[in-house]
Amino acid sequence: MIALIVIFGMYFSLVVALLAGWFLVFQNGSRTVQIEEQGITVIVPFRNEERNLPNLLKTVANQSYPSTLYEVILVDDHSADHSATIVRQFIDEHQNFRLLVLPEGFEGKKKAIDFGVSHCVHEIIVTTDADCTVPPNWLKSISSSFTRQLNMLVGGVKIVSGPTLFSKLQAMEFASLVGSGFATLGFDLTTMANGANLAFRKTAFQKVNGYVGSYHIASGDDEHLMQKMHAQFPGSVRPMTDAQSVVLTKPLPTLSDFVQQRLRWASKWKHNPSVITQSVAVLVLIFQITYAISLVMVVLQGFDNQLLIFLLLAKWVLEFLFLYAVHLFLKLRWHWLSFFMLQLCYPFYVVAVGAQSLFVRVEWKGRR
Repeated sequence: MIALIVIFGMYFSLVVALLAGWFLVFQNGSRTVQIEEQGITVIVPFRNEERNLPNLLKTVANQSYPSTLYEVILVDDHSADHSATIVRQFIDEHQNFRLLVLPEGFEGKKKAIDFGVSHCVHEIIVTTDADCTVPPNWLKSISSSFTRQLNMLVGGVKIVSGPTLFSKLQAMEFASLVGSGFATLGFDLTTMANGANLAFRKTAFQKVNGYVGSYHIASGDDEHLMQKMHAQFPGSVRPMTDAQSVVLTKPLPTLSDFVQQRLRWASKWKHNPSVITQSVAVLVLIFQITYAISLVMVVLQGFDNQLLIFLLLAKWVLEFLFLYAVHLFLKLRWHWLSFFMLQLCYPFYVVAVGAQSLFVRVEWKGRR
């Protein structure tokens, strides 16, 4: 029982720290001094995205930011569908859009972004994914937030959930990841980021040698670059606290797609160089195992164990406070059923995905 109290207590301390970090981020973000409009290069790597590219292209072209101040480089990672044709037809009417084709012998998102960086004109580089859409003031918000002291901005991404419970579960679970990444940045700790909404300086990217050292990892184009930026330029990585900068993406259609994505994300954790990040990951894993056992104990023993019931209720309250704050920022509608479903399913899912990621080879767009 003492071990149970200690593990829950450590996890409660982590959630309270996340809450504090979250509010610290926005307190500091409100003091940001806006600067003049800057030249921006948007890089979009894509592979077999013919269904998603039209929506992304339209929203990137309809920015409130002057078209003379930003260029868009779309890098084709050897698509086998009509993606390149769609892009070519679009750029015929948009002079600030360009299409690059990744040379033979090179493949993957990191190589595609590398290739885009080598051809970009502007100092500020912004990356997003082909299956996303961006708000009208996206680039304006990034430019006004990118002060001279910064080398990277980590942006928010939200899943626009549909009518299904599965999509709402994805939206809430994804919001927790975005919130955790922002909150730890409140203490100048770099844990999580998303390449669907990331901005960095070209000179800083070159000084840290880009993705050198992580090409062999299935994912992590965002987090590993962030770790390198933070290591070489301490204090120069900050979150984008303007709600107008949040990028939108769609939920995954099937459970198989969802599991493959999470396995790909989980596979990068063992390559993370941060001792703090790895320690937090281990703590969360140990807690989720303990929490799963606690749920089973409640089912088998009934509600007689008052201490255990108190610990479970305390967990739910703390996590609600944190998640609700993140939902307000992302402008996501709160969904109670999803919250309670995650409380019951999440620990088993985390343990299963974490274990599989150590042994299963992931697939992405036809590649292993």
